[in-house]
Amino acid sequence: LKNVDIRQNLNSQLPLDVELTDQDGRTREFGTLLRGRPVVLAFVYYDCQMLCNLTVYGLIRAMNAIPNLSVGNEYD
Repeated sequence: LKNVDIRQNLNSQLPLDVELTDQDGRTREFGTLLRGRPVVLAFVYYDCQMLCNLTVYGLIRAMNAIPNLSVGNEYD
């Protein structure tokens, strides 16, 4: 773990040409996901038994707590 690093780039945008892998294993450029509204990305595994579910459920609870915003309408 000597070469492991975390770099926070607060207040910066993800480059549009960054390749991401979706839950089906398909690779896409980030820019192809944009539809003119904000995008929420959750970098989690979809098949693990510990923290992944807690992270996803926490994200869902947080998104549901935002009044007057709904996924698919105001953000993706």
